[in-house]
Amino acid sequence: SSTAAIGISARPSVLPYALTIFLSAFLLFLVQPIIAKQILPWFGGAAIVYGRYSQNLGGYVEQVEPGFVAKSVADRADVLARYQHDSNFLLGRVSAETLRLSDGLDVLDYEADLPDTSYARDLEALAARGDVRHSSFAFRVMPDGDSWGFTEQGYPLRTLNRGGGQLVDVAPVVTPAYLDTTSGLRSLA
Repeated sequence: SSTAAIGISARPSVLPYALTIFLSAFLLFLVQPIIAKQILPWFGGAAIVYGRYSQNLGGYVEQVEPGFVAKSVADRADVLARYQHDSNFLLGRVSAETLRLSDGLDVLDYEADLPDTSYARDLEALAARGDVRHSSFAFRVMPDGDSWGFTEQGYPLRTLNRGGGQLVDVAPVVTPAYLDTTSGLRSLA
């Protein structure tokens, strides 16, 4: 009986090994997203440049006042980032914390964590070549959210007023309405 007692007590317990494996897996899954956000590329740019004229939009030009979509940004509305405004090419969204918006006095900036998809890799390649370098934005106009007038040259002008818009999406695009917008690939790695 003394050898049986010695054999049982000399046998290592499985519990410390199981706890070590469990803790290692837990830490890996906890730390992995944090590290991934630091080294994976993200896409961003200026979706709105305030106070600048758009290109001809079919008989008129447009300008956006600072704060046009400020409520959407402040309320963390579920704005999307979509390549070319196409839902088939989703890049990120505010509610998933894969899209971040920053509304300043001069621009509305965005940053989207690119998904691991073929279209996102295609976008990376197009941006790296300089083929995609502008952005756009989709919006809804609230009551009294816009006003009409004329440019100094007498051309019809639509102004998107402060607080007058609900932001729907931001989008890297090939053909922008506003040439002053930007987009590009960024990385901390």
